[in-house]
Amino acid sequence: MKHASKGGQVGVNGERYEGGQFLPSTQRPKGKARPRGSALLLIEPGVTIPRVGEERAIYSMIQALCIYDREAKTLAALPVEHPCWSVYGGAENQARVADLADRFNRGERVIQ
Repeated sequence: MKHASKGGQVGVNGERYEGGQFLPSTQRPKGKARPRGSALLLIEPGVTIPRVGEERAIYSMIQALCIYDREAKTLAALPVEHPCWSVYGGAENQARVADLADRFNRGERVIQ
């Protein structure tokens, strides 16, 4: 890799670099690359599928609020009195998690 000359230099990307800084080898501008989401969805413990469009995995969304039965491959929402509900939205969120757990238990693994 080349370094900018003493006093500074313009790189191939058109941006200025101070003396001693590494010069770019591409024309891409300075800055961080845009983060991308994972290409895989975790639909069950140890089971992933490729992401298609804007799909979201039900299991990944509610796994912290449910108990997974490995033998039956079902989810059950944590009891209402569990302390985590005070952190994760209370009663209104309990109904949503229970609905998603029922959908998971019926065989759905992803939602739009």
